[in-house]
Amino acid sequence: MCGLFGCSPQTKLTRQILPFLAFAMEDRGWESWGVAGGGADRVVRKLGGITDSFEIPKWENLLYHTRLSTLGDVTIENQHPFTFWRGGVPIVGVHNGTVGNHGELNTKYQRNFAVDSMHIFAHIAEERPREEVELWGVIMWFEGKELRFGMVGSNALTVVRLAGGELVWCSDELPIWRAVGLSRAEVREKYTLTKGREYRVTVGKWERREIEDVGPLGFVSPRVVHARAAAAGVGIVENGLPWTDWENSDEQVYGVTASSTTSVSAGEGEKGRCFRCSAKLTDPKQEVICPGCLGVAMGHVNNPREKIIYV
Repeated sequence: MCGLFGCSPQTKLTRQILPFLAFAMEDRGWESWGVAGGGADRVVRKLGGITDSFEIPKWENLLYHTRLSTLGDVTIENQHPFTFWRGGVPIVGVHNGTVGNHGELNTKYQRNFAVDSMHIFAHIAEERPREEVELWGVIMWFEGKELRFGMVGSNALTVVRLAGGELVWCSDELPIWRAVGLSRAEVREKYTLTKGREYRVTVGKWERREIEDVGPLGFVSPRVVHARAAAAGVGIVENGLPWTDWENSDEQVYGVTASSTTSVSAGEGEKGRCFRCSAKLTDPKQEVICPGCLGVAMGHVNNPREKIIYV
């Protein structure tokens, strides 16, 4: 679980809102934090909780990320935003969620990524087929200075437009309304976003920000991952419910506490096997990497606060 929040553009009003969102998003990720502003030279990454060292750089657009690690040590190098290059254009992105075939992608492309999210932005920068990445969660990234985002299997992103035309977003909806109320701001519109679509922020009349749907996001969805597993004779059970029940639930909860995580091989009816390759997991309640396919063991949570994970 991680937290995302930010604004476009930065104004006196959004500067009042951002500290409230930072405080709220530290509860989703307290190990390290980062912020991007569009461009490889507009990146800040720090260790520790965001409220310990929060800052608002003087950039027009601000994209924040708070981290609770599932893969990769807690280091500056492993903190979002991650930067890759497409020719001379920097791709700078953040992700709240998981990449299920992290190990496979490292092997296939001879990468040595410590954090699974890195594959998302490497694929975007290298213009590789996005359907190769088994992704769920929310991604936001800059292509140069253009901000883009999308959701796969998760609706953990709320975006609103204020009366002055500013866009404000956050992984959780309630902190936005609290921050808006405390800042005496006025919300003119709450955007309805569709999972699996790619959006970009455009600048309209009088510098008002708009959100444009530019087409399919392209990354493989949890439903597709489930279909592949089913075709291979492997079923997925999360917290006692079939995957499709979780996917269709209003809360869109995909992660669960470690004590209730279960993987089931439908073919053998035996608990504790990887949903992708059926390899036996030594400890399915705690294991992160499958020993067979090196993918992320489904539903793993390493969370000392014992919270439910929303991705």
